[in-house]
Amino acid sequence: MIHTNLRVAVLDVDGTMLRGSLGLRLIDQLHKEGLGAPTAIDGVMSTIQRYRGGSLSYEEMVKSATDGYTAAIQGLEVATVERIAAALWAELADELFPFVQPMIAKLRRHGLRPVIISSSPTAIVLQLARALGIADATGSVFATAQGRYLDRCELMPGSPGGKLRALRRVVGEEVDLAGSFALGNAQSDVCILEVVGKPLAFEPTPELAAAAAQGGWAVADRGGLLETLDALFAA
Repeated sequence: MIHTNLRVAVLDVDGTMLRGSLGLRLIDQLHKEGLGAPTAIDGVMSTIQRYRGGSLSYEEMVKSATDGYTAAIQGLEVATVERIAAALWAELADELFPFVQPMIAKLRRHGLRPVIISSSPTAIVLQLARALGIADATGSVFATAQGRYLDRCELMPGSPGGKLRALRRVVGEEVDLAGSFALGNAQSDVCILEVVGKPLAFEPTPELAAAAAQGGWAVADRGGLLETLDALFAA
């Protein structure tokens, strides 16, 4: 559905609403339950470590991790992954940063519609979205047929420009970006932060910190986010 003049609040998840990555926790849980391709799962973890160690660029990391994740879950039943994601989220729900729910309430009072966009798989991102009462959300989307995952990823928000494509997929083209807000902590969020009227970089990576400084964007940590949000909307 296309919402004309819709003002949104685009919210990142991993490292922004809670520590770490929901996607990595999900694939690790699949591995613990004897599901998924072990070699591909190990490859995903190795890719993340190589990126953190500086031997892969961000773009290289996203491509390699996406290919590995796709291979890891290929052939698994969608219902099984969704069941495991639900059980995992039940364990992780208390790890949300304390500011998350008050932040969402503030954004709604300002007339913004929250939209969650994450590179983690939609199976677990939707668990978070439901817990927060947010209807518009997506994570990475993997192709399926006859109830099983196939060999390709149809949407990776972490890819260059991916979060903007994901936003359009979720809410359509007619979004009032100048009247919208976005929150993110990493390089993948730049494509959204640079087009909204109220960008907020949260505990940014060095790459995002540089972009925030160049763009004059607000920056906050978990201790001061709500106050920074108030100041941003008071300006």
